[in-house]
Amino acid sequence: MLNNTIILSCIIVYLLLLICLGLIANKKRQSNSLKAFYLAGGGLGSFVLLLTLYATQYSANTMLVTPAEVVNKGMGMILVLGYMTAIVIFYLTFAPQLYKISRNQNFITPGDWFDYRFNHPVLTLLANIILVIVSVNFLLSQLIAMGHITTGITNGEIPYWAGVVFLAFVVIIYESLGGMRAVAWTDVIQGIILFVGLIGIFFTVMPDQIELTRISNWLIENEPEKIGVPDLSFRIYWASSVFMIGLAGAVYPQVIQRIYAARSVKVLRQSLGAMVFMPLLTVLILFILGVISIPHFQGQESFASDAVLPKCYGFGDYSQVSLLLLQCLCSLVCLQQSCLPPTRSYYPCLPLLLKIFLASRYLRMPLKKRLPRSVKGFRG
Repeated sequence: MLNNTIILSCIIVYLLLLICLGLIANKKRQSNSLKAFYLAGGGLGSFVLLLTLYATQYSANTMLVTPAEVVNKGMGMILVLGYMTAIVIFYLTFAPQLYKISRNQNFITPGDWFDYRFNHPVLTLLANIILVIVSVNFLLSQLIAMGHITTGITNGEIPYWAGVVFLAFVVIIYESLGGMRAVAWTDVIQGIILFVGLIGIFFTVMPDQIELTRISNWLIENEPEKIGVPDLSFRIYWASSVFMIGLAGAVYPQVIQRIYAARSVKVLRQSLGAMVFMPLLTVLILFILGVISIPHFQGQESFASDAVLPKCYGFGDYSQVSLLLLQCLCSLVCLQQSCLPPTRSYYPCLPLLLKIFLASRYLRMPLKKRLPRSVKGFRG
């Protein structure tokens, strides 16, 4: 059985590895330009880009929420597979074209597209403020989850606040050193951990044919509403969720910057083409885990979304649950680091855009003509 010493050692080794990657990425950086820091010089290959997109899209949120939704609402929550697939479909509709424009116009932040397309500083300022709010909200949720999981892993030896502060401090250090390149390299490690971990979880808890038959019969007798055909209202919810989440997930700031960072259009298309298969390999496993865990939550109307997966993985065995929580912690660190580059890249732009908005009397003039020389050279 794993004890707290081993668990803490694993966490420390993982965090030291992240800092080392940040130092290596800093040495590999060929210039001090914004593009080199925030977009890894625009040189991410297909394999790295695939795994950084995978680690960004499939995180601890997906791992924890999907089984809980299946247990709560039944097999109709296969819609998670639908909207995660929809996200990739939306990628394919605009990502290659956006990449070409970003290369021609030297985009750095997601908000640069609004400046290019509409040439209106007020709209660009508003778009950047909204994107910052979205990124900060996403970042704070990961910090909260990291604190809870750290406390759970160590059985309360590390307090909640210490887990939040220490892990956030480590992420800030290696991101400040290596920028997007360090984030992409750690995403590769995290993407492999997520994928291998999911496969391991699947083979660990997957029942045999006799047990599957028993679970199916139990569902028919005790929870028939969770395996029946969804009603009209749920189908409307299904369709709207697929569209809205698919569209919203495809335009998250951290995803847009990864599109900018691709080496070429061909590399981007190859990575997105491989991403099409990831929902089947990821969400489908979590869906099955949720279905087979429904009998273990009989008589409970609702529960926290982080209660299902630990229970179905080992059903209370400390070592297995600890391994799972360690994987979730790595996922949350990955999500936090994904949010920081786009959030930090806005900070230099917002004051400049605000000054333009307040000082300019000629809002209809092209933005580039109103920018002073010092601002025109800002992007490096």
